[in-house]
Amino acid sequence: MTAPTDDLRAYLERLRPALAASSKRFSDEHEEALERWRGEISRAVGEAVEGLRHHLDDASGADDACLELGVELGDYIDWLQWTFWDLPTFAVVLDPDPARFRRAVAGCGLIYLAMRLLDDQIDRHFIYRGRRPTLLAARAGHGGDGRRAEAQATLSAVLLAFEGLETLAAASDEPADGDDDAPRRLQEVVSAARKTLTGALVEITREAPWDTDAYERLVAHKNVDYWRLLWLVLDPRLESALHPLLARHAALAQKINDVQDVAADARRAQPNVLLVHHAESGRDDASSAWRRAGDEIARDLVDLSSAAEELPAGKRAALRHLLAQSLDEVDRLGLFAPRPSPADGATGEETDSMLIDLDWSSSLAEIVDVFGPDALNDPACALCGAPPADLHALLDVAGFRLRRCASCDHVDAAPRLKTAPKQRLDRVFERLEPLDDPFVDVQRIYAEALTRRLLRESGGGRLLDIGYGGGHLLRLASAAGFEVYGVEVSPHQAARAAPAFGRRLRLVDDSEPLPWGAFDVVVLSHVLEHQDDPAALLRRIFDRLVPGGLLYVAVPDLESLHFRLLGARWNAINPLAHLHYFHQATLHRLLTDTGFVAPRRLDPPAFRPARATGWMRLFRRLGGDEAGELAMLARRGD
Repeated sequence: MTAPTDDLRAYLERLRPALAASSKRFSDEHEEALERWRGEISRAVGEAVEGLRHHLDDASGADDACLELGVELGDYIDWLQWTFWDLPTFAVVLDPDPARFRRAVAGCGLIYLAMRLLDDQIDRHFIYRGRRPTLLAARAGHGGDGRRAEAQATLSAVLLAFEGLETLAAASDEPADGDDDAPRRLQEVVSAARKTLTGALVEITREAPWDTDAYERLVAHKNVDYWRLLWLVLDPRLESALHPLLARHAALAQKINDVQDVAADARRAQPNVLLVHHAESGRDDASSAWRRAGDEIARDLVDLSSAAEELPAGKRAALRHLLAQSLDEVDRLGLFAPRPSPADGATGEETDSMLIDLDWSSSLAEIVDVFGPDALNDPACALCGAPPADLHALLDVAGFRLRRCASCDHVDAAPRLKTAPKQRLDRVFERLEPLDDPFVDVQRIYAEALTRRLLRESGGGRLLDIGYGGGHLLRLASAAGFEVYGVEVSPHQAARAAPAFGRRLRLVDDSEPLPWGAFDVVVLSHVLEHQDDPAALLRRIFDRLVPGGLLYVAVPDLESLHFRLLGARWNAINPLAHLHYFHQATLHRLLTDTGFVAPRRLDPPAFRPARATGWMRLFRRLGGDEAGELAMLARRGD
């Protein structure tokens, strides 16, 4: 296949089915091998984490604070192993020795993650790509001097890098199993790490405006050389025909990420392909920048697809699998779609404002400025149907109201966006760092105890996790013997967990039936408060539970100590994200009204203090629970 002469987007539209079919065929043919290589990565990361904790334990004389830092660092490293998930795709076709592969992952991978931690520091990332708190955030959550938290996170990154270098140096000095590539791997890793750090230094030092040439140089070092740290696991001499093509793909992936991160990058004045094109175009709107970036990314996809045809069959299939995923991400971001026009209800300027200016803390006035007052409504009570006149103001939050129903005592947020503008806002928010949700940590920390409780109450069987987030419960429930499935509305979350669970995950919107038949257990953790119509979701769940099947629901608790102390300042109070605010009586009523029987409240589980964040321990000392969470179990009635 040769490079096309017609429109790039039209060519990609014709190419799309072939890439999708090739990607599916690759996944189906190599499903077991991919899972085996993921297992090797998990084993390598687990051993590295254990070694790191042992080192901290021994060097500190079992100091409690150092042990606590080791737990948080180890948890973050363990979670970040999903960033290695491109390696199995190419391990399938390059077929390295498993023992050497694990040693290389432990060495190169720790250095790769050390660069990740340093980047969190440089860019002040408290949420990693909208998925979970960073180590910096975890350290800052302990309170006290912020500089102390920064120093701990920075020194942890340095420690991580030296752990990785020590692993590589040991293999280089005494090549295990005749691994003559170990010295070259160490040399190339040091070179790639030096270039990555140089790129990071340039980014935070440069004062001149970013232009295309400077941006491309930055990507070559800070992103491509960063990617090369992992690629050296498989190709220590950089001899594979895949290497130059995957280096080009790493640069392409950064530009796609830029489209997703443009709002955050604009706020931080960081280089971004859209912002660079916008500055160079001299235009007041972002339409030309959007078009130029789209053309650039389309050209890269086409060129890489054409180059893939020159590779041997196995390597060609692996690269096409990666390109299909990139094209899916481009589609999700809408990069090849035209910018919304006035016929869509927004001008180009409004769309640009919406993209750059709105975030999770936006006020009602800012929302109205983008969408107009006609995009809002005041709905009736979702529990009892009482009209808006019977819902009285409880709190004002950035111009929105929390309303309490005089008939049933339920509290919700108003006004709300109608369906069409809300869908547009959701697409914009997918590109932002998410709401600082206090329940992200709760889902991770409580997952083990919740798994034991669900197993005890249900005896096992088929489990569906709706809104599975980081996938913590899915992993533990699967290990406990449940047959697990998960549905999400967020493509980000789906992409994260897909390598581990494959076809047992699905994107499902609020109007679709739940897939896969009947379940013994359904988990609904911090999902119900986001629903326009929570009763409708519970009725869909009722239809998918076996008679007597178990439902677990968790929501923020309006009667918690958190709300009583903090009121509108509690970060669970966010009218753009959380539309409903339950307490025990209102959640009990909603469950029984939708057919569930015997709802009962669960006490928060006990867990090691080292796994709790600072704010959790604070509320425990004040006499509340750690989470401000209301969790209930109920069963489907006959």
